Amino acid sequence: MTRSEAALATASTTASDTPQAMTPSATHSRYVQRLHRRYGDRLGLLPPGPPTRESLTQTLQALRGQALDEASALRVLRHLTLERLVQLDCEQAAPLAVVTHAMTWLAEVTLDAAWQQVQADLQDVHGVPLASNGQRAELWI
Repeated sequence: MTRSEAALATASTTASDTPQAMTPSATHSRYVQRLHRRYGDRLGLLPPGPPTRESLTQTLQALRGQALDEASALRVLRHLTLERLVQLDCEQAAPLAVVTHAMTWLAEVTLDAAWQQVQADLQDVHGVPLASNGQRAELWI
């Protein structure tokens, strides 16, 4: 376990153990209110606690299972994640490391999903990329 992973584990435990005697300030946000109205039935798709790569991937799969196209599923995932981070930050005083790690994982999951979708779309139009020896070309970034 790296030092940042250890700090994140401690931070997420601390954030979830914080008493919720504070005023629910996140619900005063018009953004959060709009998300609750629009995505209230989907907020439960993101497992409790700070978002991780695994929980975001799982939520993206669940959104795809609700007959959303890839762009819509990614957009909803972003909103669900931001709503969770507002709750963790405002309601539970989550440390900055929890928020920044979750945003990093959101970026990684969404970029990976978008890249896979673009690759599939291009293959539908142009076919599978081939190397000069006739075998499938491996693309890497």
